[in-house]
Amino acid sequence: MLFFLIIIISIMIAIFLVGIVVFLFTNNKNRVTNSQEQLTKNIESVRHQRTIWMRKTKRTVVIGNYEYREEFAQFPYLTDFNKTKKFLIDKKVSFNTIETFIEDMSKIQDQFFSEFRIQQKRLLTNFDKTNIADNSANRAFLMTYYTKSLDNYYLIIKNGFVKLILLRKIAYILGTANFNEKPIIEKLLEQLKQNTTELINDLLIRAKEKRKNVSGQTFNKNNFYHQNGWHEQKAHNKQQNNESHWNDFDDEKWAYETLELNTKATFEEVKQQYRKLAKQYHPDINKNEEAKDKMVEINHAYEYIKKIKS
Repeated sequence: MLFFLIIIISIMIAIFLVGIVVFLFTNNKNRVTNSQEQLTKNIESVRHQRTIWMRKTKRTVVIGNYEYREEFAQFPYLTDFNKTKKFLIDKKVSFNTIETFIEDMSKIQDQFFSEFRIQQKRLLTNFDKTNIADNSANRAFLMTYYTKSLDNYYLIIKNGFVKLILLRKIAYILGTANFNEKPIIEKLLEQLKQNTTELINDLLIRAKEKRKNVSGQTFNKNNFYHQNGWHEQKAHNKQQNNESHWNDFDDEKWAYETLELNTKATFEEVKQQYRKLAKQYHPDINKNEEAKDKMVEINHAYEYIKKIKS
């Protein structure tokens, strides 16, 4: 009798242990799935916020006392100076002078755009250095710094490039003032660097506070797994691939993805893909309500890549 009782108890203990193992395995699998789903949602959130921002970037800027408006419609805040060109034509400025002027201004604009890209890369690199978990709250936190960097650049263009360079260069062309733009360019580029440095410093300080707050919380196995174990593994995997942990914030990567290409595509392939998508989404052809917005995104992405690759 005692022998059979021991057997029954042993069987029950075995079943209990097997149940625990199955539960832990299933629970762990679900946590991995949930983490992957959360990552996908986080990335989509970044893309959605960037799209909202990008669709509002078509801005016109009043050019001082001349009271005409120049359009900065190309991502991010680039212009082809068409309104300025028309203004100078109306002022009877010679064709050659206007062409030289537009060429010079385009080169100066390219300097600002190039520096902007350098500073954006600096910011993204420091996103990795924050060592914070990949979750919705932290992506929203990083998004504020990404947005601030865009706003800073816009103010440099509006209050610096336009008011201190374009406006004075027009006055110089019209013969009403002397002007040397080089020291102003240097000062504004330095200001752009300084703005980014201040953003980075604030970012790292606040990220440190976030890590400290997390480490001070009561230990919770699920939170620990999501905020530490999975994050560290994911970061490790990305590091092995030489990718930024937060590379979905990268504007260049976004531009290629918008055109449904990878970053290794040649510029000729970019042009071909742009023409293909333009035929598909151009509002004159595609009457779908979303086609217009999609075309805006495609145009911005193409102009961005063209600026850095052509």
